[in-house]
Amino acid sequence: MKRHRHTPEQAVRKVREGERLLNDGKDLAMILRALEVSEATWNRWRSQYGGMKASAAKRLRELEAENARRKRLVANQALESTCSRSWPREPSDPERRRRAVVHLQARLGVSQRRACRAAGQHRAPSVGRRRSVRARRRGCGPGCAASPASIPGGVANGLAGAPP
Repeated sequence: MKRHRHTPEQAVRKVREGERLLNDGKDLAMILRALEVSEATWNRWRSQYGGMKASAAKRLRELEAENARRKRLVANQALESTCSRSWPREPSDPERRRRAVVHLQARLGVSQRRACRAAGQHRAPSVGRRRSVRARRRGCGPGCAASPASIPGGVANGLAGAPP
């Protein structure tokens, strides 16, 4: 059988169709083949969606998504609370804020972004200056040997920004 991910509405429809065919006296193996589902999927759907209508299945899916979103919010709040307890007050000077970021990352295993937010530190000073996209593609920095000024004919072709 081909793998296919069904929506809850489709699962409810297939369960209702399968139960109708079972009541008509059809063989379960033939019904599962016609519905294109395995026996394990059929049993799981019957226990989960048995007697449910498509609109109720849609509402169930929406409630599950809302529940997952709320769980993430509670987890984030708990982590923020733990961060604030681990480093009780917001440090005033930049060096202490950088140390607070390192401490929160090492002690709690939080991301750099979250540690910077908890310590009141901007991310740019702790991350360092980034190179331009062109420099990253070239694989070099501003003083690299592959810069346009060092390429033969680079300045003459106007690559270095100087007039030819």
